Amino acid sequence: MSFAKKITLHSLVAGCLLFTPLFAQFEFQDDTLTIVTHPLLHHQPPLRVAESALAGRVDPSGFDALLGARFQFALDSMRFAHGLMGASAAVILPEKGVWKGAGGFSNPASNDSLRPEMLMEIDSNTKSFVAAIILQMVDEGLLSLEDPISDWLPPFTNVDSTMTIRQILQHTGGVSDFLNDNPLSVVAILSNPAYFWTPEYSLSYVLAPNFPPGASWSYSNTGYTLAGMIIREITGSDSFAIPLNQRLLDPLGLDNMFMELEEPVSGEIAHAWNDLNG
Repeated sequence: MSFAKKITLHSLVAGCLLFTPLFAQFEFQDDTLTIVTHPLLHHQPPLRVAESALAGRVDPSGFDALLGARFQFALDSMRFAHGLMGASAAVILPEKGVWKGAGGFSNPASNDSLRPEMLMEIDSNTKSFVAAIILQMVDEGLLSLEDPISDWLPPFTNVDSTMTIRQILQHTGGVSDFLNDNPLSVVAILSNPAYFWTPEYSLSYVLAPNFPPGASWSYSNTGYTLAGMIIREITGSDSFAIPLNQRLLDPLGLDNMFMELEEPVSGEIAHAWNDLNG
């Protein structure tokens, strides 16, 4: 799979529960958190646990049991509201500790519930890591954001080599998205789900450019695939996992993050789901 799609991240750092106003409203008053169900919940939301039974208690991890139950209620509400197969989150509160929760399934066919300790694919969040490494290299004088990609990569069909690195990072290069713009990509994935898409193979599904470089904006996985290839070219690495670990994961102590299929993974990976029906 391309650099834009296949990093696996430990679920404990993937939670964004407190920053999701679409499903619940959070209010702090007198050191108490209250969750108000959002009107977008058009069905019966998950039932709360009797709060009186939890007041003053702590869960096995030492986290406040009542607050943890409220967080779990919010997580389950989000899952039901958005029709998610499963959801996992963590909340870090200063002086209160860390809450970890999950709901739904990793794989309903085997009745395998999603658990907080499972590894989660972060998909397009990978792009932030690609961009961070590119900017590190700019600071080190290894490249310039104004470099055309032709300075670093050979020509590819339907890829305008005059696009700059800045443009591919900002999605203004005009290069077609091999994954979302070409319906044959989904056909190819479904026909052989186990096939490993190298960056070069991904580029074979790129259609004609959407617009000239810099003329507009269009989200493109292809652009970040090209950026990852530039990183690989500059570092002389066969795998993007090498500069990813050397430059970001190891220095930051992100020991539970892995480049799936390109390095050994320690831990159980939750099954990934995509809605192909829109």
